[in-house]
Amino acid sequence: MKTRSLMAANGLRRLSMLAVALGALAAGGADANAATLVVDRDKTQCPQAPYASIQQAVDAAQPRLSRSS
Repeated sequence: MKTRSLMAANGLRRLSMLAVALGALAAGGADANAATLVVDRDKTQCPQAPYASIQQAVDAAQPRLSRSS
């Protein structure tokens, strides 16, 4: 009898963890935007690279915060 209750508790625990994981994915995925920022210091490998340093690309990738007062 104890093994059945333990199996039921484990199943409920797994179901709860799955629900939390799916909820986190659904909540976090709504605002996600992916982009590839190309960096080439000397423009030898990629002459059209818009960024010469990784820091420039990181700065360009930062979300712009709008202030609404």
